[in-house]
Amino acid sequence: MPDYILFDPTSTPVAGRVTGFRPSWPKENEPQLGPNILESPDVTGITLNAAKVVAGVLSNLTQGELDTIAAAESAASAAALKAAAKGIFITPSSPENQAIKLGFETLIELVVSELNILRTGAGLAVRTNAQVKTSFKTTYESKIDAL
Repeated sequence: MPDYILFDPTSTPVAGRVTGFRPSWPKENEPQLGPNILESPDVTGITLNAAKVVAGVLSNLTQGELDTIAAAESAASAAALKAAAKGIFITPSSPENQAIKLGFETLIELVVSELNILRTGAGLAVRTNAQVKTSFKTTYESKIDAL
């Protein structure tokens, strides 16, 4: 039974990245692997989780390609974090995120109430819930945008 390398010729940012390895795969089951396969490749010296197939040749990714992939993954992770962060407190779109925002607003109101007791005792003007919520939103959005 041959070994098979599965790869994605359209992968980004590096084309042809290896997506799987099927050792001793039954030849009659080859169609299950899809069209982008390399049969019985020489894997000597190949790091399969950091390899690519270009023009039918299996090779390790270069350090530059690894760096490019890491940068793309980091950017995608930051974008996902930004979207999730905004989806909780800024524009909650799910019932779970709306519940989290509601719970946090309740906490803000309790803290503002307690702080106002201290501020009054110190002769300072009290803060409104709206002032604190606006300040939170502004600061929170700037932290998200800085990611």
